[in-house]
Amino acid sequence: PQATIDDDEWEALGLFLRKLYAEGDDMSFLVRNMDKAKQAKTKELADSFRTLVKQADRPRKEQDRAGVAAAFDESSRLLDTFVELLQDVPDEL
Repeated sequence: PQATIDDDEWEALGLFLRKLYAEGDDMSFLVRNMDKAKQAKTKELADSFRTLVKQADRPRKEQDRAGVAAAFDESSRLLDTFVELLQDVPDEL
């Protein structure tokens, strides 16, 4: 059985989502000195990340644990891709 999430925790999750949304701005800031191709890709990732985090608020409001978990899984994949783009060490090393 899954533990219940009380109303205060759902509300705190909403605050967390708002802070997480702002990370899209940080993502854009981090790549400002990268080559243009990577900047374009990371801008796309940051925009997708913001959209996804914003959409996660609907299942949060509905207290839909599975919906929130799915949004977090997808946003995690976007962050993984972003971090991969930041790495500039050649694969052969």
